[in-house]
Amino acid sequence: MQIFLGGDLHIFVAEHIFSQFDIHSGVEVPGTLIPEDDKYAGGFPCELQISIGTRVMLLRNLVTREGLVNGAMGVVTRDDPK
Repeated sequence: MQIFLGGDLHIFVAEHIFSQFDIHSGVEVPGTLIPEDDKYAGGFPCELQISIGTRVMLLRNLVTREGLVNGAMGVVTRDDPK
């Protein structure tokens, strides 16, 4: 049973791409290197299901100078990218 708070449910599937610090920067990671179980993926789920009202929390530092740091929390307030 799926319960969501409001609006449409959006499902985001992870994209696995080597970072700028890897030898193959910007290249898609081969499926053989991607763990099948989320608990072995550094805490990142393979799929996110969110809707308006969903509480979210960052699990890694992204842009520290703008406050996008591990533990920062927020609430999804709209479903358009604007």
